[in-house]
Amino acid sequence: MRGNRVGNTPGAMTGTGWKFDAELDTRGLACPLPVLKARKVLVGMAPGKRLLVTATDPMSAVDMPHFCKESGHRLLAADTAARPLRFLIERI
Repeated sequence: MRGNRVGNTPGAMTGTGWKFDAELDTRGLACPLPVLKARKVLVGMAPGKRLLVTATDPMSAVDMPHFCKESGHRLLAADTAARPLRFLIERI
């Protein structure tokens, strides 16, 4: 199931140079699940670590920035021009 895949291999997203410490694939999940799963993964990460979230739900383009603003995490980058959507979040 895609929505439950979390990778912990540090890497860089192809073509963007985004560096991340963990990856969360929420493709196929609808609001509010991408944000809830991102919150759960971020709680287990150390401050300063970066999470790459991949989503297909169009509402994620609104929900992820709002989640980051409300929770205090930093939204370092967002690619919402194409599908899947991608968000790079730094744990605070």
